Amino acid sequence: MTEVVKRKHEVDEGDTTRNAKRLATDSNAMPRQKHRANDTDDYIPPAGNSVNPSRLQPQIFQTNGQSPWVPPGRLYTGTLEQRLSQEIEDFVNVLSETPEHSERRQNYIALIKNAFKVAFPNMRFELFGSSATGLSLPGADIDIVIIDDQQPAATQKAAASQLKRIKSVMKPFRGQDGVCQILGKARVPILKIQVTETERYNVDISFQQLNATDGVAVTRTLLSRQPLLRPLVFVLKVFMKCRGLNNPATNGIGGYAIVLWLASFLEIHPIMFPSHPSTAGQIFLDFLLFFGRVFDYWNVGLRPSQRGTGVLFDKNNGPHYKKGCAGLLSIEDPVDPAVDPGLPFTSVPEATGHFSACWDWLHAEFVERGGRRHSESKGLLGGILSLDEPSKRTYKSPKAQQKQRSPQSKQTPTKKKKKWQDK
Repeated sequence: MTEVVKRKHEVDEGDTTRNAKRLATDSNAMPRQKHRANDTDDYIPPAGNSVNPSRLQPQIFQTNGQSPWVPPGRLYTGTLEQRLSQEIEDFVNVLSETPEHSERRQNYIALIKNAFKVAFPNMRFELFGSSATGLSLPGADIDIVIIDDQQPAATQKAAASQLKRIKSVMKPFRGQDGVCQILGKARVPILKIQVTETERYNVDISFQQLNATDGVAVTRTLLSRQPLLRPLVFVLKVFMKCRGLNNPATNGIGGYAIVLWLASFLEIHPIMFPSHPSTAGQIFLDFLLFFGRVFDYWNVGLRPSQRGTGVLFDKNNGPHYKKGCAGLLSIEDPVDPAVDPGLPFTSVPEATGHFSACWDWLHAEFVERGGRRHSESKGLLGGILSLDEPSKRTYKSPKAQQKQRSPQSKQTPTKKKKKWQDK
């Protein structure tokens, strides 16, 4: 079983590497790399992470196939890619908001907006983030930005002062046991409202963040051009969340960066994997392989386009080069090319290790369950995805793992005799 998976990986990775090289050559996106020893088709770009995939065990949640998104008695058939496509469809159906829940959420937002417009008629009340694009997970925050067109961009102190005025109007909407507080010392001051009654809502209100809503139009355009983007965003969001890698404040990746990341991959997928079908299951597997073992995080960045002409670019020559951040994920924002939404994502080595390990696990588990086109099996995604709250991250660097495998012999220090002690 291991040999079959290993052989398939060697074929896919070799073909993908050659296609990546051809794409860079055709689009003139990257200059010839100085460290390349030769120009043969066997060239493999240096790994952009320091994690050896074999050293990081996949984080497996459950293998019985009884996941919350799998309907009772549901069995998946076909190839591994086809089974994953069928299960992703069920997965997205469960995560999508019901019309009743969406209506209640919209009514709550309308109540806040009406009260705000009465108190501050000259300011704009804008919704942004996943709540505005329809890509929010259950329990996701409602992101709101308040903009005063008569003022320039506010400083941290000025924004916190304005949020104190807004707090007096928003306080009644926290409910009986809710929370309404200001995080004034954060880089971007936030007014947080937590409702803990029948409907649980978490509202984050910021002030005078002028570019907060720019990504909404970009996301909507990408979703309209790429039908597979929405289901893949849900899968990757949950994949990162259940591993504690979804919060930029703790070195994770934000929702907008995930959208651009997947949109870029969907644009270059036909070139990287020309023989692979464009299905949700196949693209998800190729994503795990490409960004887990092939992609060169040190030299290559992603440039998504709203016109579907995304390319790779050399990030060493341009605004995305930052000292000490060479091995991180670089994504060019279509709104402002100088902005890199992937910059806060410094947990790239951990994420790529999980990508690679889960790619191996899915193929091995498929073979373990029969691995035949006409056989039937329960769900596979439950092994790598979980809707429960994430536990503490257990990732250890390769140095820490090596030190744990071969601990140094601890020598008990000998007590030194004191000078005044009698001999």
